[in-house]
Formats: sequence, C-alpha cells, structure tokens
Amino acid sequence: MAPSLVGIAPDDNTIWRAATNPKLKPIIDEMSKQVVKTVTILLPFPLLLLVTDSTGLTIPEKKEKTRAMRKILKQAYQKLHITTTLFTNLILDYKLTPENRNDSPVYRELIGNLSDFLRELHHLQKRILGEVAGIPERVRTVLGSAASFIEKLMDFLESSSVQIFLKKIRRVGELIGLSLGDSAYFNLKNLESSLKEGLLPLFKPKTRPEGEKENRLLTCMRQMFLEMKELYRYRGLVEAVFGNLWSRNSTSLCSRRKENREVEAALMCFTHNLLILVQLSETVSVNPMEELLQQQSVTPLTPYAVAR
Repeated sequence: MAPSLVGIAPDDNTIWRAATNPKLKPIIDEMSKQVVKTVTILLPFPLLLLVTDSTGLTIPEKKEKTRAMRKILKQAYQKLHITTTLFTNLILDYKLTPENRNDSPVYRELIGNLSDFLRELHHLQKRILGEVAGIPERVRTVLGSAASFIEKLMDFLESSSVQIFLKKIRRVGELIGLSLGDSAYFNLKNLESSLKEGLLPLFKPKTRPEGEKENRLLTCMRQMFLEMKELYRYRGLVEAVFGNLWSRNSTSLCSRRKENREVEAALMCFTHNLLILVQLSETVSVNPMEELLQQQSVTPLTPYAVAR
C-alpha cells in the first residue's frame, strides 16, 4: 500500500528509490520498444537508418587523478552509448559503461542485442509501405529537404563500391538498413558484425599507418566512404538526441548504485522516445492508422496520449 494511503507522506528519497527500482528496468525497456514500433508505423522508411555514438554523464562520485605530480579529486562519469534512428531520433538501445570503456566493442553489443528487434522493425516498415497509401508523401512532408537523403541512399546502393558489401549481406539475409558511426567504430569486427545483421556500415575511416597492409573489406569501405561522404554528414544529427536528453533530464545520473543508474538511463531513453511520439502524432494524421496499430498489437493512440 502506498505510504500516503496509510497516513505517511512519502519523502523525495522514498519516491526516488521506488522510481529507480531495478525491477522496473525490463518494463521500461519494453514500453520504449512499443513507442518505437508506433512511430515506425506512423513514419516508415524503406530502410532502417541508424547512428551509434556515446556521451558522458556525471555520477555522484569523485575520482582521484594525478596532475602536475599532485593528487586531485575529479568528478567521475559514465559513458552512455546509444543506437538511435536518423531523423526520427528514437533511441533503440543504450548501454552504460565505465568512462574508460572503448566505444568499438560496445557497438557490437548494441547491434547484437538489437538483432531481432531490427528485423521486426524492418518487416513492419515494409508491410506499412505496401499496405498504406500516401506514406512516401507523408515522409517527404515531415522530413522536408532531408527526405533527399533517402533518395540518395537508394541511388548509392547501385554503386559498384557498395556491391561487395551487399553480396555478403545477401548470403545471410537481406539488407535492412544503414549504420552510421565515427572513426571509433572503424574496424573489421564492427564491419563484419554490421553485415551479419543486414546493415550496411558507413564508418569514418581511421588514418592508416604508412606501409601497413589492410584487410580488403576495410579498403573497400574507405572507397565507399568517399562516395557516400555526403550522407555521412548526417551522422551529426545524433547530437540533437544528446541535446534533448540533457535539456529534458540533465547531464548527470543521481543514483549511487550501479543498478539504479541503469534504471535512470532507461527512464531517460523512454521519456525521450515518448515525447517524440507525442510530437509526431501532432504532425501526422493518427486516426487512419488506428486499425493498423491494433493489427500490430500496438495500443492505438488516444486523445490523452496526444494531448498537448
């Protein structure tokens, strides 16, 4: 029974402990996935457009460091790694790691965790595009000039520099999307992991040491990057996701326990996705989609869900 019902007013600490209960995390993550599915139905693209990046969030701890031969206490932080969708800015998955964790292996964890969900989203998009009229026009209306990105991407898929990657993808399945990332993700393991999941990787190449031999696939990626450099520039839109997270929440995590901070991160990502759904539902027509939402086992939007 809630404390207020037995004559005890809950204080802030009681409310915070309840809100960051680790048992809530799987529930919050599932609700976030349902929001992502709903947005996908409202605004489907021919392919999934993904961006992976990381940012730092301070935590209530101090870390001892040595500077100029003196020991000082410095604010500690954790890295928040996210895989988000381009243009719709939905957070598909996230992971909190120590501040010194390398970004590269976390990419493989995120993409691996999303494997089934990405295919589900792709098949959902294909079905909507095949069954509902007027979707391309809706996408162009919502995206404006950015809609040209999709047209250019589809043209680039015919380029000879892309074919080696498409052949590898088709050996295990079908192309489901594009995955953008900066040079921190440029290595053979991440390239192969992307292809395995049906994603065409577009990572900014690292500078190759003079005289060092390189894997053929990485060499091909360098060539492909030069042709698709214009599309890569859109990777910077991930900063808008971080900006929204910071402005709506903060740049810090308040919990001292690791498991509670995981719930904090889950809440941040869920509320971010939910607000995107609310904003999008005000832009596109919702009523014609209610029957389709029901068919997909997604709760249709109600006047309360889209209330300003």
